[in-house]
Amino acid sequence: MFLSRHCIELRLKSIIHYLKAVEKNKNQHTHSLSSLWNTVDSVYAGEKVGAYKQATQLINELNRYDCKSDTFRYPIHNDNTRTNTAEFINIDVFYRTFRKLDVFLEGIEAELQNVNDIKTK
Repeated sequence: MFLSRHCIELRLKSIIHYLKAVEKNKNQHTHSLSSLWNTVDSVYAGEKVGAYKQATQLINELNRYDCKSDTFRYPIHNDNTRTNTAEFINIDVFYRTFRKLDVFLEGIEAELQNVNDIKTK
């Protein structure tokens, strides 16, 4: 689960790179998916309906469970409290949801990469 979440984080950072929004994001080294998505949202000029709104909900939900990228990486915090307080996570539902989000973000990333390639030619 950590690697799935990390994949989303890296995908968002790549989108921010293509949007040239890094300089606008003072906390570019964050692991917060919501913060990264807010940066994307503030600069992205594409259509923001349907799948985009679903992506916003999914990213915020992932961030709610793992805002610092440590919940699925470490079993306990430094103070010996559990990092993951969820009683049950349906891994099948998680995987299907993750794949939809990843494909959506991959589409945005590819679109921005193509625009960037055209601009540099």
